[in-house]
Amino acid sequence: MHELSIGHAVPQRLRGLVASPDANAIGQLTLRIGPLEGVELNKLRCAFPLVAAGASCEDSSHEIQQTAIEICCRISLRPLSSHAVM
Repeated sequence: MHELSIGHAVPQRLRGLVASPDANAIGQLTLRIGPLEGVELNKLRCAFPLVAAGASCEDSSHEIQQTAIEICCRISLRPLSSHAVM
């Protein structure tokens, strides 16, 4: 389950941030997942509290968002609208 492995990776990545002497927990967490990642957001939302138990983000309010696809011109690197592609 891809969602479970992502859920496990988040607390591990945050552990280094909370190791700072000025911090002891994560208060708010926002995860932005791209639509081409193959992640089912509802499964990740269900898995996250289980894998966050005992971690610094256990009591955090968390939001999991799906981002939009952004297409850019290879030459100018300027974003193209989705209407320009079709």
